[in-house]
Amino acid sequence: MVYIEQIKQRLELNPELKPLLVKVMRAVDKRDGVVPKQITLAACSAVDNFSLMQLFTPTAIKRQHHKFILIPTKMTMSGVEFTPWLQAVKSLLVDYRLKPKLEQAELLLERLNISFAQYPVALELLYTKRQLIKRKITENGYRQAFEYYTLALQTVDFLKSNSTILSPAELGTKLCQDSKALRAGSAILNNIIELLAAELNCLPSEALNKCGINDNKTAITVTVFGPFIYYRHGEHFDWINHLWQHGEAATLNAGNLQDIDAIELTTDFKTILTCENESPFNSLMRHKQLDKALVYTSGFPNSAVKQFITLLNNKINFLHWGDTDPEGLEIAAILNQIKPLQLYRCGAGEIERLKNYLIPLQGGKFKRAKKMLTAPEFKFIAELEQTIKYNGWLEQESWSTPLEN
Repeated sequence: MVYIEQIKQRLELNPELKPLLVKVMRAVDKRDGVVPKQITLAACSAVDNFSLMQLFTPTAIKRQHHKFILIPTKMTMSGVEFTPWLQAVKSLLVDYRLKPKLEQAELLLERLNISFAQYPVALELLYTKRQLIKRKITENGYRQAFEYYTLALQTVDFLKSNSTILSPAELGTKLCQDSKALRAGSAILNNIIELLAAELNCLPSEALNKCGINDNKTAITVTVFGPFIYYRHGEHFDWINHLWQHGEAATLNAGNLQDIDAIELTTDFKTILTCENESPFNSLMRHKQLDKALVYTSGFPNSAVKQFITLLNNKINFLHWGDTDPEGLEIAAILNQIKPLQLYRCGAGEIERLKNYLIPLQGGKFKRAKKMLTAPEFKFIAELEQTIKYNGWLEQESWSTPLEN
């Protein structure tokens, strides 16, 4: 019983060591219960020496030809009887006949799921790639494979909140201290792009651009409509305001946004409405009594959209109008991290009131919504719960009237 608790506690701290226990059990099974003199556990580069000694006792572990070797008889020198210890291991790991590398892949995914629960779609994609992860573990060892996929998800995490324009080389320097680490065509960058595209619900070719990673700053834009002026180096620029007075929207690229000190509204307008989709944005522009300035996010906001909003005066009220599917609510949550906002036409009240007109969740949206509920500190839980309750979402374009105060 003592051994069971000790082993259980150790595996909770270091779940990656579970396959090594499986290896020990198999080594004994192959000899019909006869304990071998030594058992090769893993390459020295694949596991942590301290964790290994905590599990198998310091006296029983030795290094030989860049590998860790277990000497079962030496466990007694640390007060551990091998046979009852092994029985305790077997009682804990009743499924130890699973393929070891595939089991390591499952453990790796479990750890990633704990650390990156806020990215259910990316994690679900990784779960479909268990065989590739298994191959990565076989080729590079568990530790390097875990670090590889951790870096990929950490990069996704950084990019989803990024509001600055970076080149791929600058991104590599920032995250890996190596400008060539995330070079175009590299396996790690391709994995990041695939995971990011899944999270952003966009084409892989669009994913990096949406997050501000591009050598061409004119390719990343934001479209706005309203009496905006901005200041750069003490000089004010009001061309966006002039276009608004003539009923036209303005498009700024990342180069325009460089070195801007602040963005303000010139009139009595006190509210800015961010709009997820193009048709409602254009419809609002044509509304004669419009008393809100508009920012078009074009789905998930790119870094130019984020930067424009970041530069706005904090005294302005912010609203967001978008879809209430999981992706739409995540867009709202991303914008809310930049400036606290209220939902407009897409809150829990509207979902309840229009429940008979919701579009059924399809294509994995329901599963994504359920997983998003577990994400820490998600802002729009009430809307997410309504979406799950009615298994449907409110489409922004479904509104017939152009504006409702």
